[in-house]
Amino acid sequence: VSEFMNPPPLSPTYQKASNEDNSLTTKMGEWWGSQLASSSDGTGILFTNEFDISSDIYAQRRAVTNDQEDTDVWSNHLHRSGIHSVSPGLLFIQTSNSRSEPRGNGLQLKHYFVPKTKHGSIWTPHNFAAVEFTQGVLLDLFR
Repeated sequence: VSEFMNPPPLSPTYQKASNEDNSLTTKMGEWWGSQLASSSDGTGILFTNEFDISSDIYAQRRAVTNDQEDTDVWSNHLHRSGIHSVSPGLLFIQTSNSRSEPRGNGLQLKHYFVPKTKHGSIWTPHNFAAVEFTQGVLLDLFR
């Protein structure tokens, strides 16, 4: 559970992002492959909110309340880092721990948007639609 920087844009298929043009999942896969400790392949899903927030809004939320100087520090840092949007998210990875099978696939990561409803977004506990959506996708992955 974390906040993910620069999540992919909403795709025409609505709930599933385009994995071909998803620099976030590509970067995560590259990181996975570069780690000496990751001696196994993995399959996973990244869930993010249907609607992300801008880096300026994120900066305001992270800064000390009513402190414009702190907000500017956050905002400048995010912009210098190339971060333009942020979304909370859930990341699930299932690894193949078999040492007898050769490695080669790295991390196969898919991205899905969790739909926002009148009850809230991914983090709203009483958003049963989000809970059911997430559960359904996970059950399909980990069968």
